[in-house]
Amino acid sequence: MMRANLLPQRTATLAFAGLRLQRDDVVAILLGIAVVIVIGLLGVGIETLRAHRYSAAADEAERLVAERAPERERARRLALDTARFQEIDRTAAALRSSGMAAAFAIAQIGNAIPRSAWLESLSSSDAGFEVTGNTETVDTIGATLVAFGKALPEQRTMLVSIDGKNAAEEGVRFTARIAAPATGGAR
Repeated sequence: MMRANLLPQRTATLAFAGLRLQRDDVVAILLGIAVVIVIGLLGVGIETLRAHRYSAAADEAERLVAERAPERERARRLALDTARFQEIDRTAAALRSSGMAAAFAIAQIGNAIPRSAWLESLSSSDAGFEVTGNTETVDTIGATLVAFGKALPEQRTMLVSIDGKNAAEEGVRFTARIAAPATGGAR
């Protein structure tokens, strides 16, 4: 003979802090909490990985910027030199159109500059010429002034200023004035 128990089975209950919960409900709650924790940890892990990738990309970009710094500095210097040469060319063109004597004087000034000196600007006025340039050493400034005096013996050459602040990088900057001599004055 077979027997069948048709009475509902008693489910296990747990009591916690005055609450009576069935075992299946506790298991479902714990599984839900575990799923939330796993999803939270996955989210934190994904965001940490993303932040690490962005940080690595930013570090790489900074490295590339730093790596290109010498090239940018060279380009900046070339742009400044180009601007200076364009200014010299404009001045020379204006002086050429003002007469052959001025053009001849500019040519003599340009030819007189020693190899260790370079011209930055040349401006002309009724009083004469103002020359700005750089040299490798202060001694070269003296040689440059003497060369200007020999190139234009009828003019008076004077040193206006010297600036050696960035001598290691840019040389010693000088400004000289080449003017007609004052009456009764020596060169």
